[in-house]
Amino acid sequence: MDAATTWLVALMAAFSPPERAATAQSFPGWAESAEQRVERYRGIASAVREVAWDPEEKPVFGGSRGRQRTAALLLAIAWHESGFARDVDLGPCYRGRANDGARCDFGRAHCLMQVHARDGKTGEGWTLAEIQADRTKCFRAGLHLVQRSFAACRESPPKHRLAAYGSGRCSAGQSGSERLLGLGERFATRLPSPGPDAQFLPGPAPKPTPAPKAAPSPKPTPSTKPTPSPKPTEPSRK
Repeated sequence: MDAATTWLVALMAAFSPPERAATAQSFPGWAESAEQRVERYRGIASAVREVAWDPEEKPVFGGSRGRQRTAALLLAIAWHESGFARDVDLGPCYRGRANDGARCDFGRAHCLMQVHARDGKTGEGWTLAEIQADRTKCFRAGLHLVQRSFAACRESPPKHRLAAYGSGRCSAGQSGSERLLGLGERFATRLPSPGPDAQFLPGPAPKPTPAPKAAPSPKPTPSTKPTPSPKPTEPSRK
């Protein structure tokens, strides 16, 4: 793991200590040890690291650590939505013995980001089964929802730009936006920064080394013209 992934794992452990959460949040059939929970944290952190520092994805915050703050916000939302619970992470969400409980929005929300899907598919075209089975898709779908909310509510005060994420419109859900963004800042500042974003972005591909030019062929040495033999002297005539 690089420093960014290690930082994300440490953040999860700080807000949801494995030794406590493993016992407190277990449901029938979903028990796990502290060691197993830490291993899950590593997998979650790797997925968030891949998405938040993907050069193809736009962070929702600016500055030299905008991607870091974006990653912290994703973790904060996941913690708020699921507490990093094992059943929500791996699926299916435990909803009681009769499977009719209110958890996971009565079964309509999926994965750690609790993503909903209209007509059974996300905006990216992924099925609910796909985002449940793939943490990277889960966090990428979640990031896209956050991005769309920031874009839709760009005229709102910064603290209200997640309003559409929770309520579907910018005119409602301001208190929820303040709560999530405040939690994101708590995540982002809880531990020392791992470093500027540029440190964890892939560098430019090295330019191909041009093939060495072939040495020019030596010019042929001009041949020396043979010295003409002297003409034979004619005998003198007397």
